[in-house]
Amino acid sequence: MEAVALRDLSKTYPNGKQAVRRVSLALEEGEVFGFLGPNGAGKSTTMNLMTGYLGPTEGEILVDGHSVTQEPEGTLLFRWDFADGDELLRWLLTFGDQAELLEPADLRRELGALAKKISEKYDS
Repeated sequence: MEAVALRDLSKTYPNGKQAVRRVSLALEEGEVFGFLGPNGAGKSTTMNLMTGYLGPTEGEILVDGHSVTQEPEGTLLFRWDFADGDELLRWLLTFGDQAELLEPADLRRELGALAKKISEKYDS
């Protein structure tokens, strides 16, 4: 069973703007992933959908087999882990701005440090 699964996930705001269109992905336990893309591509909206802070217009979000929209109590740990990593969360939210200023070697070093922090947090 996947730790996190998105199936045809979409989010359209009341003003008609479609922020996320039919995103599907599956993550196994222990996998690390990230969203890369330009401003307005739907990265933050997708994370807000995954954590239950926003509801999807269409599609399904499962965390350890529990639906984020139908069984939010089953996904509480996932939301806590996301919110608990304040330093990591701040880094992720500013990553796009930082990445534009870094040379490729520095960017690789920063991504390596991030992967190490994530590994240390979840390997314990």
